[in-house]
Amino acid sequence: MQNVNYQHKSPSTADSFGVCLQQPRYKSFADQNTRLKSFQSCTFCANVADTVRAGFYYTGTSDIVQCFYCGLKLRNWDPSDDPWAEHARHGKNCPFVINMKGKDYISSVLYSKDLDNGQDIETDSPPSSQTQVYTDDLIFTTAGQALLKMQCYKPRDVMEAIRLYVHKYGKIEFTAVEIATVIHSELSESIQ
Repeated sequence: MQNVNYQHKSPSTADSFGVCLQQPRYKSFADQNTRLKSFQSCTFCANVADTVRAGFYYTGTSDIVQCFYCGLKLRNWDPSDDPWAEHARHGKNCPFVINMKGKDYISSVLYSKDLDNGQDIETDSPPSSQTQVYTDDLIFTTAGQALLKMQCYKPRDVMEAIRLYVHKYGKIEFTAVEIATVIHSELSESIQ
C-alpha cells in the first residue's frame, strides 16, 4: 500500500492571498510528460491527455490515478467522467486545481453536482459520483496516523471507521476526534 498522507489544510494567510507555500507531494510527476508516460500500460482511460492535464498520473494498479500535487487517489472511472471536475469535487483544496482552474470553477463544480443530484446545496450529502476516493489510503492522513500512534485502536478499526465516515459524510477531510467518535459510536459492538 502506498502512503499518500492526504491532508486537509486550512487556508493560511498566504493561501488567502493566492500564494501556495505547499510543495507537490510527488515532485517526480510534476512534469506533464512524466505523467503522460505513466499511462503507457493504461487500458481504462478514455482521455489520457485531460487526465494528465488535471494533475493525475497512473499508479499502475486497476484504474487508480493519483494527483502529483495533493496525493489524492481516485478510481472507478466512468468514460463520461471529467478529470478536472472529479479532481475539483474530491480535492477541492488541492493547490494545483486552485491555481489551474480557480476557486470559482471548484465552486461551480460542487454546486452543479448538488443540483444534478437534486440535493439541497447546504447539505453535506455523500457524493454519488462513480469515481471514488481510494479510502484505504486515508489511514495515512495525519488523523489516521495519530489514532494509530495512540495504540488504543486496531488499524482495521481505524480504517473501517474512516470508510464509514467518508461514506456517511462524503468528505475525506476529518480529525482524529471525528474518527474516534465513529469507532466508539458505530464500531463499539465489533471492537468488544
